[in-house]
Amino acid sequence: MPEKIKFTADEDIINFFHEGQLYYFLDKDEVRKLFNIIKAIKFFPGEYVFKENDNSHFLYLVKEGELVYERNGKTLKKLLPGDTFGEVSFIDEGIRTSSVKAVKESMLYYLNGDDLLDGNKIPPEISLKIVMKLAQKVTEQIRSIEKTTTKKLIEAGESDYVEFKSTLRWNLHTDKRDKEIEHASLKTIAAFLNSEGGTLLIGVDDGQNVLGIEKDGFANDDKAMLHLTNLIKERMGKSVLSFVDIAVEELEGKKIMRVDCKPASTPVYLVHNNTESFFIRTGPSTTALPASEIFPYILNRFYLPLIQAEY
Repeated sequence: MPEKIKFTADEDIINFFHEGQLYYFLDKDEVRKLFNIIKAIKFFPGEYVFKENDNSHFLYLVKEGELVYERNGKTLKKLLPGDTFGEVSFIDEGIRTSSVKAVKESMLYYLNGDDLLDGNKIPPEISLKIVMKLAQKVTEQIRSIEKTTTKKLIEAGESDYVEFKSTLRWNLHTDKRDKEIEHASLKTIAAFLNSEGGTLLIGVDDGQNVLGIEKDGFANDDKAMLHLTNLIKERMGKSVLSFVDIAVEELEGKKIMRVDCKPASTPVYLVHNNTESFFIRTGPSTTALPASEIFPYILNRFYLPLIQAEY
Protein backbone atom coordinates (compact mmCIF):
# COMPACT_ATOMS: atom_id res chain seq x y z
CA MET A 1 0.00 0.00 0.00
CA PRO A 2 1.21 3.58 -0.64
CA GLU A 3 2.86 5.10 2.41
CA LYS A 4 2.17 8.69 3.49
CA ILE A 5 5.30 10.53 4.52
CA LYS A 6 5.82 13.26 7.10
CA PHE A 7 8.34 15.90 6.07
CA THR A 8 9.59 19.36 6.95
CA ALA A 9 9.65 21.99 4.24
CA ASP A 10 13.34 22.85 4.58
CA GLU A 11 15.30 25.03 2.20
CA ASP A 12 16.25 22.13 -0.09
CA ILE A 13 12.60 21.20 -0.60
CA ILE A 14 11.64 24.85 -1.12
CA ASN A 15 14.33 25.11 -3.80
CA PHE A 16 13.17 21.85 -5.43
CA PHE A 17 9.68 23.32 -5.88
CA HIS A 18 10.89 26.76 -6.87
CA GLU A 19 13.19 25.38 -9.57
CA GLY A 20 10.61 22.95 -11.00
CA GLN A 21 8.58 23.19 -14.21
CA LEU A 22 5.32 24.18 -12.49
CA TYR A 23 6.07 26.36 -9.46
CA TYR A 24 9.03 28.42 -10.71
CA PHE A 25 6.82 31.51 -11.18
CA LEU A 26 6.12 31.66 -7.43
CA ASP A 27 8.61 33.43 -5.18
CA LYS A 28 10.06 31.43 -2.30
CA ASP A 29 7.73 32.97 0.28
CA GLU A 30 4.76 31.90 -1.83
CA VAL A 31 6.18 28.39 -2.12
CA ARG A 32 6.52 28.24 1.68
CA LYS A 33 2.84 29.14 2.07
CA LEU A 34 1.96 26.43 -0.43
CA PHE A 35 3.30 23.83 2.00
CA ASN A 36 0.23 24.41 4.16
CA ILE A 37 -1.54 22.07 1.73
CA ILE A 38 1.29 20.00 0.19
CA LYS A 39 1.53 16.36 1.25
CA ALA A 40 3.97 13.55 0.42
CA ILE A 41 3.41 9.90 -0.37
CA LYS A 42 5.59 6.92 -1.33
CA PHE A 43 4.70 4.28 -3.93
CA PHE A 44 6.45 0.95 -4.31
CA PRO A 45 7.21 -0.81 -7.63
CA GLY A 46 4.03 -2.03 -9.30
CA GLU A 47 1.70 0.22 -7.28
CA TYR A 48 -0.61 2.59 -9.16
CA VAL A 49 -0.94 6.26 -8.29
CA PHE A 50 -4.23 6.18 -10.20
CA LYS A 51 -5.83 4.14 -12.97
CA GLU A 52 -7.81 4.97 -16.09
CA ASN A 53 -11.36 6.16 -15.33
CA ASP A 54 -10.56 6.92 -11.68
CA ASN A 55 -12.04 10.14 -10.30
CA SER A 56 -9.20 12.12 -8.81
CA HIS A 57 -8.53 15.78 -8.07
CA PHE A 58 -4.81 15.65 -7.23
CA LEU A 59 -1.79 17.23 -8.87
CA TYR A 60 1.53 15.39 -8.45
CA LEU A 61 5.22 16.30 -8.49
CA VAL A 62 7.84 13.53 -8.62
CA LYS A 63 10.53 13.96 -5.95
CA GLU A 64 12.30 10.58 -6.25
CA GLY A 65 12.05 7.40 -8.29
CA GLU A 66 10.52 6.54 -11.66
CA LEU A 67 6.95 6.03 -12.85
CA VAL A 68 5.25 5.41 -16.20
CA TYR A 69 2.12 6.66 -17.93
CA GLU A 70 0.03 3.80 -19.32
CA ARG A 71 -3.06 3.69 -21.53
CA ASN A 72 -4.80 0.46 -22.55
CA GLY A 73 -1.83 -1.42 -21.12
CA LYS A 74 0.69 0.46 -23.27
CA THR A 75 3.48 2.57 -21.77
CA LEU A 76 3.29 6.15 -23.08
CA LYS A 77 6.21 7.82 -21.29
CA LYS A 78 8.37 7.84 -18.18
CA LEU A 79 7.96 10.24 -15.26
CA LEU A 80 11.17 11.23 -13.47
CA PRO A 81 12.12 13.57 -10.60
CA GLY A 82 10.92 17.11 -11.33
CA ASP A 83 8.04 15.98 -13.58
CA THR A 84 4.47 16.99 -12.77
CA PHE A 85 1.36 15.09 -13.83
CA GLY A 86 -2.40 15.10 -13.37
CA GLU A 87 -3.03 18.66 -14.62
CA VAL A 88 -6.19 18.08 -16.68
CA SER A 89 -8.24 16.15 -14.11
CA PHE A 90 -6.95 18.52 -11.43
CA ILE A 91 -8.55 21.44 -13.31
CA ASP A 92 -11.84 19.92 -14.47
CA GLU A 93 -12.34 17.15 -11.85
CA GLY A 94 -12.83 14.72 -14.72
CA ILE A 95 -11.88 11.07 -14.88
CA ARG A 96 -8.29 9.98 -15.44
CA THR A 97 -7.64 9.09 -19.08
CA SER A 98 -4.50 7.08 -18.37
CA SER A 99 -2.82 5.21 -15.52
CA VAL A 100 0.36 6.07 -13.64
CA LYS A 101 2.36 3.24 -12.08
CA ALA A 102 5.59 3.22 -10.08
CA VAL A 103 8.39 1.14 -11.64
CA LYS A 104 10.86 2.07 -8.89
CA GLU A 105 10.25 3.14 -5.30
CA SER A 106 8.96 6.68 -5.79
CA MET A 107 8.19 9.64 -3.57
CA LEU A 108 5.63 12.18 -4.75
CA TYR A 109 4.41 15.52 -3.47
CA TYR A 110 0.74 16.07 -4.13
CA LEU A 111 -1.79 18.85 -3.97
CA ASN A 112 -5.56 18.50 -3.51
CA GLY A 113 -7.56 20.82 -5.77
CA ASP A 114 -10.14 21.43 -3.03
CA ASP A 115 -7.40 22.64 -0.68
CA LEU A 116 -5.99 24.93 -3.37
CA LEU A 117 -9.34 26.72 -3.70
CA ASP A 118 -9.84 27.04 0.06
CA GLY A 119 -9.01 30.64 0.94
CA ASN A 120 -8.59 29.67 4.60
CA LYS A 121 -5.69 27.39 3.72
CA ILE A 122 -3.85 29.26 0.98
CA PRO A 123 -3.94 32.92 -0.19
CA PRO A 124 -6.27 33.29 -3.21
CA GLU A 125 -3.61 35.11 -5.24
CA ILE A 126 -1.34 32.04 -5.04
CA SER A 127 -4.21 29.75 -6.04
CA LEU A 128 -5.01 31.97 -9.03
CA LYS A 129 -1.38 31.93 -10.20
CA ILE A 130 -1.26 28.13 -10.10
CA VAL A 131 -4.61 27.64 -11.85
CA MET A 132 -3.61 30.07 -14.61
CA LYS A 133 -0.29 28.28 -15.10
CA LEU A 134 -2.06 24.92 -15.33
CA ALA A 135 -4.49 26.34 -17.89
CA GLN A 136 -1.53 27.61 -19.89
CA LYS A 137 0.05 24.14 -19.86
CA VAL A 138 -3.16 22.55 -21.13
CA THR A 139 -3.42 25.19 -23.87
CA GLU A 140 0.17 24.54 -24.91
CA GLN A 141 -0.66 20.84 -25.13
CA ILE A 142 -3.54 21.63 -27.48
CA ARG A 143 -1.29 23.77 -29.66
CA SER A 144 1.33 21.03 -29.77
CA ILE A 145 -1.34 18.58 -30.96
CA GLU A 146 -2.23 20.97 -33.79
CA LYS A 147 1.41 20.87 -34.92
CA THR A 148 1.79 17.11 -34.50
CA THR A 149 1.78 15.03 -37.67
CA THR A 150 -1.27 12.89 -38.33
CA LYS A 151 0.89 9.77 -38.28
CA LYS A 152 2.14 10.53 -34.77
CA LEU A 153 -1.37 11.29 -33.54
CA ILE A 154 -2.51 7.89 -34.79
CA GLU A 155 0.46 6.16 -33.17
CA ALA A 156 -0.30 7.85 -29.83
CA GLY A 157 -3.93 6.74 -29.91
CA GLU A 158 -7.15 8.37 -28.79
CA SER A 159 -7.10 10.73 -25.80
CA ASP A 160 -8.83 13.76 -24.29
CA TYR A 161 -7.79 15.70 -27.41
CA VAL A 162 -7.72 13.12 -30.21
CA GLU A 163 -10.52 10.91 -31.56
CA PHE A 164 -10.80 8.54 -34.52
CA LYS A 165 -13.80 7.83 -36.76
CA SER A 166 -13.76 5.14 -39.46
CA THR A 167 -15.82 7.12 -41.99
CA LEU A 168 -17.68 10.39 -42.34
CA ARG A 169 -21.00 9.18 -43.72
CA TRP A 170 -20.72 5.47 -44.64
CA ASN A 171 -21.92 2.72 -42.30
CA LEU A 172 -19.42 -0.12 -42.68
CA HIS A 173 -21.86 -2.63 -41.15
CA THR A 174 -24.88 -1.90 -43.35
CA ASP A 175 -22.70 -0.82 -46.31
CA LYS A 176 -24.77 2.29 -46.98
CA ARG A 177 -24.88 6.01 -46.18
CA ASP A 178 -26.02 6.76 -42.66
CA LYS A 179 -26.79 10.17 -41.13
CA GLU A 180 -26.07 8.78 -37.67
CA ILE A 181 -22.47 8.20 -38.76
CA GLU A 182 -22.27 11.88 -39.75
CA HIS A 183 -23.79 12.82 -36.40
CA ALA A 184 -21.08 10.89 -34.53
CA SER A 185 -18.35 13.07 -36.08
CA LEU A 186 -20.33 16.25 -35.48
CA LYS A 187 -20.77 15.37 -31.79
CA THR A 188 -17.01 15.02 -31.40
CA ILE A 189 -16.36 18.36 -33.13
CA ALA A 190 -18.96 20.12 -30.94
CA ALA A 191 -17.44 18.57 -27.81
CA PHE A 192 -13.93 19.73 -28.73
CA LEU A 193 -15.24 23.25 -29.38
CA ASN A 194 -17.04 23.38 -26.03
CA SER A 195 -14.05 21.98 -24.14
CA GLU A 196 -10.34 22.60 -24.70
CA GLY A 197 -10.16 21.80 -28.41
CA GLY A 198 -8.76 18.72 -30.11
CA THR A 199 -8.33 16.82 -33.37
CA LEU A 200 -10.73 14.43 -35.10
CA LEU A 201 -9.24 12.00 -37.62
CA ILE A 202 -11.79 10.50 -40.02
CA GLY A 203 -10.69 7.37 -41.85
CA VAL A 204 -9.02 5.73 -38.82
CA ASP A 205 -10.66 3.04 -36.69
CA ASP A 206 -10.46 2.53 -32.92
CA GLY A 207 -7.61 0.06 -33.40
CA GLN A 208 -5.46 2.81 -34.99
CA ASN A 209 -5.82 1.21 -38.43
CA VAL A 210 -5.87 3.57 -41.41
CA LEU A 211 -9.04 2.79 -43.41
CA GLY A 212 -9.28 5.99 -45.45
CA ILE A 213 -12.42 7.90 -46.40
CA GLU A 214 -12.68 6.33 -49.85
CA LYS A 215 -15.76 4.37 -48.71
CA ASP A 216 -17.58 7.68 -48.25
CA GLY A 217 -17.68 7.99 -52.01
CA PHE A 218 -16.81 11.65 -52.53
CA ALA A 219 -15.80 12.67 -56.05
CA ASN A 220 -12.65 14.40 -54.72
CA ASP A 221 -11.07 15.87 -51.58
CA ASP A 222 -12.71 19.27 -52.04
CA LYS A 223 -16.16 17.67 -52.17
CA ALA A 224 -15.43 15.77 -48.96
CA MET A 225 -14.29 18.88 -47.10
CA LEU A 226 -17.20 20.93 -48.45
CA HIS A 227 -19.66 18.29 -47.26
CA LEU A 228 -18.33 18.45 -43.68
CA THR A 229 -18.14 22.25 -43.80
CA ASN A 230 -21.79 22.45 -44.80
CA LEU A 231 -22.80 20.02 -42.07
CA ILE A 232 -21.03 22.13 -39.43
CA LYS A 233 -22.56 25.33 -40.79
CA GLU A 234 -26.08 23.88 -40.90
CA ARG A 235 -25.98 22.05 -37.56
CA MET A 236 -23.82 24.34 -35.40
CA GLY A 237 -23.83 27.74 -37.09
CA LYS A 238 -21.60 29.56 -39.54
CA SER A 239 -19.58 31.32 -36.81
CA VAL A 240 -18.22 27.97 -35.60
CA LEU A 241 -16.18 27.56 -38.80
CA SER A 242 -13.61 30.12 -37.63
CA PHE A 243 -12.55 27.63 -34.92
CA VAL A 244 -12.29 24.61 -37.25
CA ASP A 245 -9.61 23.67 -39.79
CA ILE A 246 -10.38 20.81 -42.19
CA ALA A 247 -7.81 19.10 -44.42
CA VAL A 248 -7.44 15.82 -46.31
CA GLU A 249 -4.08 14.07 -46.11
CA GLU A 250 -2.71 10.91 -47.68
CA LEU A 251 -1.24 8.24 -45.41
CA GLU A 252 -0.41 4.63 -46.30
CA GLY A 253 -1.89 5.25 -49.73
CA LYS A 254 -5.29 6.26 -48.26
CA LYS A 255 -7.06 9.56 -47.62
CA ILE A 256 -7.63 10.78 -44.06
CA MET A 257 -9.71 13.81 -43.17
CA ARG A 258 -8.17 15.79 -40.33
CA VAL A 259 -10.32 18.24 -38.34
CA ASP A 260 -8.42 20.51 -35.91
CA CYS A 261 -10.73 22.29 -33.45
CA LYS A 262 -9.81 25.26 -31.28
CA PRO A 263 -11.76 26.05 -28.09
CA ALA A 264 -14.79 28.12 -29.14
CA SER A 265 -15.33 31.56 -27.60
CA THR A 266 -19.09 31.00 -27.14
CA PRO A 267 -21.20 27.87 -26.41
CA VAL A 268 -21.82 25.56 -29.38
CA TYR A 269 -25.10 23.66 -29.67
CA LEU A 270 -25.56 20.81 -32.13
CA VAL A 271 -28.93 20.38 -33.86
CA HIS A 272 -30.06 16.84 -34.67
CA ASN A 273 -33.61 15.79 -35.54
CA ASN A 274 -34.81 19.30 -34.64
CA THR A 275 -33.34 19.02 -31.14
CA GLU A 276 -30.41 21.02 -29.75
CA SER A 277 -27.82 19.22 -27.62
CA PHE A 278 -24.73 20.41 -25.79
CA PHE A 279 -21.66 18.15 -25.91
CA ILE A 280 -18.35 18.26 -24.00
CA ARG A 281 -15.27 16.06 -23.66
CA THR A 282 -15.04 13.94 -20.51
CA GLY A 283 -11.65 12.29 -20.76
CA PRO A 284 -11.39 10.44 -24.08
CA SER A 285 -15.19 10.41 -24.54
CA THR A 286 -17.88 12.74 -25.84
CA THR A 287 -20.75 13.40 -23.43
CA ALA A 288 -24.12 15.13 -23.84
CA LEU A 289 -24.75 17.28 -20.77
CA PRO A 290 -28.22 17.06 -19.21
CA ALA A 291 -30.14 20.34 -19.16
CA SER A 292 -29.49 20.87 -15.43
CA GLU A 293 -25.71 20.86 -15.96
CA ILE A 294 -25.43 23.00 -19.09
CA PHE A 295 -25.74 26.44 -17.50
CA PRO A 296 -23.15 25.83 -14.72
CA TYR A 297 -20.73 24.43 -17.29
CA ILE A 298 -21.20 27.38 -19.67
CA LEU A 299 -20.78 29.83 -16.79
CA ASN A 300 -17.47 28.29 -15.75
CA ARG A 301 -16.12 27.54 -19.23
CA PHE A 302 -17.09 30.68 -21.15
CA TYR A 303 -18.10 33.56 -18.90
CA LEU A 304 -16.21 33.44 -15.60
CA PRO A 305 -12.82 33.73 -17.38
CA LEU A 306 -14.08 36.89 -19.11
CA ILE A 307 -15.29 38.37 -15.81
CA GLN A 308 -11.99 37.53 -14.08
CA ALA A 309 -10.02 39.07 -16.95
CA GLU A 310 -11.84 42.36 -16.46
CA TYR A 311 -10.93 42.62 -12.80
